[in-house]
Amino acid sequence: MLELLHLTESMTAIYLTQPGSLLDAKRGVFELWHDDRRQRRIPAKLTSQILVFEDSQLSKTAIALAISFRLPVLFLDRHHRHLGRLHLNPNSGSQHRSRPGTPDPDDRRDLAERLVSAILNSRQSLLNTLDGAICPTVELTRGTIARILDELPTASGDRLREHLTGVDRLYYPALRQWLRLSAGTVLAPIDPWFYLAHSLLEQVTYGFVLDAGVNPYESILHCDTGDNLPLVRDLMLEWTVTLVDLLVLRFCMDEFLFSGNGNGSHSPLSRLRDRFVQQWETQLASEAIAGTSYRQCLFAQVRRYREALWGDRLYSPVLLRSESFVSGQPLRALRSRRSPCTHLT
Repeated sequence: MLELLHLTESMTAIYLTQPGSLLDAKRGVFELWHDDRRQRRIPAKLTSQILVFEDSQLSKTAIALAISFRLPVLFLDRHHRHLGRLHLNPNSGSQHRSRPGTPDPDDRRDLAERLVSAILNSRQSLLNTLDGAICPTVELTRGTIARILDELPTASGDRLREHLTGVDRLYYPALRQWLRLSAGTVLAPIDPWFYLAHSLLEQVTYGFVLDAGVNPYESILHCDTGDNLPLVRDLMLEWTVTLVDLLVLRFCMDEFLFSGNGNGSHSPLSRLRDRFVQQWETQLASEAIAGTSYRQCLFAQVRRYREALWGDRLYSPVLLRSESFVSGQPLRALRSRRSPCTHLT
């Protein structure tokens, strides 16, 4: 089954989740095929992005159409790891002011500190909702984040990167360990869902960066290692707690806690993908702050960064209160709760 989720009233994301799926194109319209049957037709001008899982395909005409409309296209393997993406010219077709270059060194360092501070405060808020008594790594990570936050004002740009990398080495193992200990049973592999959530957030942010005419390779904090879109990773960083970490923890507790077939779920992988993507889209459309959705916050954030590059305003990440992540409810309370999942058809 092919899944289409509406991003706004007029735009659609195309997810090819089922083995054997094919995305073709004719005269400016994408055609989704499965089992030799055409399932849907979506005009390219109404498409926001395309995500292709292993064993699905894009025809040459679909690739050409996606490139002509500068649509982000990402390919993932069966474990939801990055396989590749279509390379798009970040300035092609942009109607916005073009300004090469990046902030001066002092501004870059200040922006890097703001980004690191935003993500560390967000992670600390999430960790504070977890029961550290059952997972010592959670307590260790909390202490490390608190210490690093005190050191940020005097840290160099390189040191800020080191701090972020150091926290990453503790933070995600702590989440995985807490989840396994809280479940009290053997869970299906967790990492693929973290990979998928990161990819989904990256795709949305990348689309906004392209639309704003900002170079996705001109970064503040992350280093360019070839194909990782360092500026996109900078701008998506502060949102990972809500749109990646919390989403994955809740999904895994709901889907994998009561394992019945040794793989953590009775559902096939493609069905789990469908449910995860639906939950992702629901969260993205939900209110973040002051009647504004997470999608709208991401869009506005990219615009604020572009204006900061031109010197029109100062850039400041959006720091969300911890209540925005968990509605004041510790995650461990999810152990006894099974959230209903709506199947897409």
